[in-house]
Amino acid sequence: INSDKILIYMDELKRKCVEQFKDGRLRLEHLAAIDGLCELVANETGPAHPVRTYHVNLSLFTSMPDFWAIEQLFPIVPIHRLDQRPRVEGVLSDLTCDSDGKVDRFIGGRPSLPLHEFGGGGNDGGYYLGMFLHGG
Repeated sequence: INSDKILIYMDELKRKCVEQFKDGRLRLEHLAAIDGLCELVANETGPAHPVRTYHVNLSLFTSMPDFWAIEQLFPIVPIHRLDQRPRVEGVLSDLTCDSDGKVDRFIGGRPSLPLHEFGGGGNDGGYYLGMFLHGG
C-alpha cells in the first residue's frame, strides 16, 4: 500500500468520524484523538505535495447548501490567472461560523483542487474561483 492510498483511507476515516460526531455517536474526545492520529499519519507519510487551505469569502451553508447538506459535488475551477498553470493543491475553507466550512471533496473523487499560489504574477491579493451548477 502506498502513501497516497494511506492518505485516502485516512481522509475517509476522518470524514466518517465527523459524520458520527454530528450524529451524536462519537464523543468530542474521540474525534480529537482521531484528528491527532490522522495528523500523525499525514506527517509520517509525508505527502509529495501538501494540500493548502484557501479561505474563501462565502458561507457554504448559504452559498452551497447541497454540498453541506447532502454532499453533492459541484464543479469548482479557477477563473483567474487563466494564462498560468495551477501548481498547488488546495481545499476551500469558508470564513463564517454557520457551517462546516470546508470543501475537501471535488468532482472526480479528488480530495483537493489544482490552484495557483498567491503572490507574484500581477496578483494583487485577489483570486477568483467559479462554483458552478449550485443553483445560487
